[in-house]
Amino acid sequence: MISLFTGIGGFDLAAETLGWNILFQSEIDEYCIKVLEKQFPNVVKYGNINEIKATKYRGHVDVVAGGFPCQPFSNAGLQQGAEDPRFLWPQMYRVIRECRPTWVVAENVLGLISNADGLVFEQVCTDLESEGYKVQPFVIPAAGKDSFQERKRVWIIACLNSVRSQEDKVTSGEHFKTFRQTKKQLPGCAYFESWFQSIRHYSEMDGVVYGIPDWMDRTHALGNAIDPRIAYEILITIDYLINN
Repeated sequence: MISLFTGIGGFDLAAETLGWNILFQSEIDEYCIKVLEKQFPNVVKYGNINEIKATKYRGHVDVVAGGFPCQPFSNAGLQQGAEDPRFLWPQMYRVIRECRPTWVVAENVLGLISNADGLVFEQVCTDLESEGYKVQPFVIPAAGKDSFQERKRVWIIACLNSVRSQEDKVTSGEHFKTFRQTKKQLPGCAYFESWFQSIRHYSEMDGVVYGIPDWMDRTHALGNAIDPRIAYEILITIDYLINN
C-alpha cells in the first residue's frame, strides 16, 4: 500500500494490523511526522506530495489510500472547493496514474458531495473512471463502528476494470458485487477491536480521544484523522478479494 496524506496513520494502522507492506507515507505536518516516525519507524517517509514521483512503484502496488485535504469542503471552512490551494486531489490522481494500483481508497468529508453542486465529487469519480477504474462511493459514519461521534465521511473505492489475469476475465463490476457481499463471509474484527480498545472511545463533547491531552497539535491531528476501524473494514474486504 502507498499511504498519501497519511496524518497520524489511520489507514496505516489498519493496514499494519492486516500485515500489509506500506511502501511509503506522505505527510507534511510536523507533529504528524513525529507520530509516524515513532509508530512506523521502518516505513519510507516522503513529504510534499507535489514532489513525489511514483512511476518506480508501478506494478508493485495493490492499494493507494489517502484522505486528501478536507478543508476546501468542510462546513467549518470557506468551502472554496477546487479553488482552494489546499485542493490536492489532482496530485493524488497524478500519483495514481503514475503507479497504477489495483485499488484506490480515497476519503473526505460529506461536503465533498455537495460542493459546487457536486461537480468536484463528479470530477474525482470521472478522473478515476477515465483511467479504467470502476468507482463505488460509500457514505459511512464513524458511529457505524461504535464511535460516539456520527462523523459521516465519503469513502471512494475504485478498482481497475480487470484486477486479475486476462484469462480470468474478472471485471471490477463482479468484484464490487463481491465487495458488497463479502462481509457476510469474513471473520469478525475481534482482533482489531481488542488491539484498538485503549483508544476507541471518543468524547461526546470535544471529539478528542479519552486519555489524550487536548493540546493543539494533537487535537488538530485527531480532528483530521480517519477512524481506522472504518478503514480496517474496507481494507480487510480488499484483502479477502486479493487473496481469494
